[in-house]
Amino acid sequence: MLRVNTPQRLTMRNQYQTTSSSAWGAGASALPVSEAPAETRADFLKKTYSHLAAAVAALVALELLYFAIVPRDTLLSITGAVFGGFGGFGWVGILIAFAAVSYVAQKWAIEGVDSGKAYAGLTLYTIAQSLILLPLLVVATTFTGSDDGTSFGLIPTAVLVTALIVGGLTGFVFVTGANFNWLGGILAVGVLGLIGIFIGSLIFGFELGLIFIVFGVVLMSGFVLYETSNVLHTYPVGSHVAASLALFASIATLFWYVLQLLMLLQNRD
Repeated sequence: MLRVNTPQRLTMRNQYQTTSSSAWGAGASALPVSEAPAETRADFLKKTYSHLAAAVAALVALELLYFAIVPRDTLLSITGAVFGGFGGFGWVGILIAFAAVSYVAQKWAIEGVDSGKAYAGLTLYTIAQSLILLPLLVVATTFTGSDDGTSFGLIPTAVLVTALIVGGLTGFVFVTGANFNWLGGILAVGVLGLIGIFIGSLIFGFELGLIFIVFGVVLMSGFVLYETSNVLHTYPVGSHVAASLALFASIATLFWYVLQLLMLLQNRD
């Protein structure tokens, strides 16, 4: 059985701490959403979360399409090559390529604001996320013991756990109105640590275990908290596509770690 214990945190760092920054396109207001009238804030939140829902739905549709049209043997061969190629360093190359695509997608979303360029960024990221998530989903279906890949027992559980975490953190931020912008630096250090441990495991040959995966789940939960807080407090009015992309990135990566955690726990039984 393939072991899939890899840090997949995006290197997408949101450049929105200063809402008047020239990084934002002309369609964005210099006014942060927290200082906008109530009606404007409500409209911003509605657009942000509707775009988030659309991105999640598109991701699910793409994964179902891959499983429907790509033969099972081909999926297994691709998965083996991804996780086992070049002693695991092939996966590092894929992550670097994914990080580059993510950077471009984020840049388009920020610069395009509410334009076609912003939507192109969100679309590009969704496709990239669907491709990098696919091998893990193939392994997850193998963990169910289904030979034809039609059993998705672990995946719905991971979806449910992820939804509960995201729902709880989102509710906490919305109810309290707390600003967690200060978490940015701490989370960045955590990401660097996660990546360093992963690369060290490839170089020195030690296995990444339960503590590593739990740390990933906690770290990604922190990112969800951080991004949700920024949606309420930091983004400029009109930047809802970029906001939804940032949330989507954090949630998708959280799902990645939750699914790995469930796979690791089931493998121990």
